[in-house]
Amino acid sequence: MRRASFPNARRRDSAYLRAVKSAWLNLRRSRYFIGPYNETPNITIIGAPPYSVLSASCAPDQLGGAIRFALEASMEEAASWDDALKLAEERTLELARLAGVQDRRTFERGARLVNFDCVDHGEILVTPSFRKRGYWDPVPEEQWQHLRFPSDAELGVAAVEAVAASTA
Repeated sequence: MRRASFPNARRRDSAYLRAVKSAWLNLRRSRYFIGPYNETPNITIIGAPPYSVLSASCAPDQLGGAIRFALEASMEEAASWDDALKLAEERTLELARLAGVQDRRTFERGARLVNFDCVDHGEILVTPSFRKRGYWDPVPEEQWQHLRFPSDAELGVAAVEAVAASTA
């Protein structure tokens, strides 16, 4: 899946160091956990905290606002392969602890995942995922949503619909 770069990325910047706007949402035990993804030269990793934690019964505009905040926090990290893996592990463990569990595997058990990507100026791609043995795959493309200049409430409603299409 292609991820768009910030409009202010300079031409002299290498392609893989251009920051992108992407975020994740996990629904686990009636709580939304929301945060940014960060791009490194080699892999995409969970962005740095703080992460938003909201009740599953929150208002759509509150949910959409938290997703938009995570998209805006998404950035580039110039980390080596080993450093990126270490950062990813540390951040995943911090997220698990925030959820009150000991590790990533426990956090992901029973959770639903939705990804958000800025694919063009003002357009957000909402991609629900389904869980396979030990990893996530996007649902069929027919279930993806393309939102053009969504309000926070529209983004929140799309997130709730995407979570319903996602499987644990």
